[in-house]
Amino acid sequence: MSKDLRAGIGHCLDALEGLPVEGAGDLHDAKVFRKSEGPTSFAASVKEEFGIVASVLEPSINLTVFDNFMSSKYIDRLLRAESNYTTSPLWCFHSKARLDETLPALLGAYDYDIPTHLPELKGARWNDIPEKMLTGPQKQCLKPGVSKKLSELLVGKNAYSSSISMFEYEFPWISDISRHVENVTGLLDTHGSDWMITRYGPGATYARHRDCDNSTEFKLDRIATVLVYLSTHELGGATRFTDIDVTVQPRMGRAVVWRNLDKNNECILSTQHEAMALPVETGETKIILQRWYHAEATNLLGLPYEPPEIPSYVPRQPVIVCDGPTECRMYNLWTSY
Repeated sequence: MSKDLRAGIGHCLDALEGLPVEGAGDLHDAKVFRKSEGPTSFAASVKEEFGIVASVLEPSINLTVFDNFMSSKYIDRLLRAESNYTTSPLWCFHSKARLDETLPALLGAYDYDIPTHLPELKGARWNDIPEKMLTGPQKQCLKPGVSKKLSELLVGKNAYSSSISMFEYEFPWISDISRHVENVTGLLDTHGSDWMITRYGPGATYARHRDCDNSTEFKLDRIATVLVYLSTHELGGATRFTDIDVTVQPRMGRAVVWRNLDKNNECILSTQHEAMALPVETGETKIILQRWYHAEATNLLGLPYEPPEIPSYVPRQPVIVCDGPTECRMYNLWTSY
């Protein structure tokens, strides 16, 4: 490993210790936020200058909340950019067997059945989807017409969440956000993954998990997480860190930053967290922006991954991937195929 790379890794790992904060353009309604004296001063009290409020909620993982971190100007820009991905998605599964197992259960959860609502998919057996209706290298995706019909059936059902990755080559101003984070936290932009906007409808959750995994190579693991709320919710929708009993409520423009790896490059088990559901009766949708930071520089050109070899794929077409009947999410990155 080169000296420069070691220095970069060290910078990422230490970034949340001192929380160096400098000028950050017009991402917030502020001019500058002076460099802190270190995490102790942050933990001791909430420090407020120029509209940004920063407080350390749990020093052991440098869990820090920044209120007024992002202005409405950039939130509006992000949401407008997200709306560019409106092409009807393809529904895909990790294998043909998973499709046969999951699809009937998915429809059944909403009192739909295949023979009545998607007769094109009825095969010789209840769970045997005809291959002529499938596409993809392993016949694991529903063809566009069937995918569209399935999506139309599930409109308003909150059957899946969505995660849309944003790239600088399409939206150059995304670099403003990256520089802002680097200025505020010290996390190097070149070590960050793509920015991702995720939506959770009423009742939708994300089960407790960690953003790190000791079973993977260090270079593929996530040193730190940055999460920015793009919507405000009074009831539900919180990010809850289950092992340290800390809950952060969504507030538009609020950022949450924490460290996933310790200084020995081991996953910090106490970073386990979950996205709590919004009450169904509110009809609200939670929207977040998130980015992970890695040990090594990632995708410096800022380009998306190559699309899959699927004949029916069209540019900008998102995919819905299901790990189970209640665990489906739409992506515009086809990283699984």
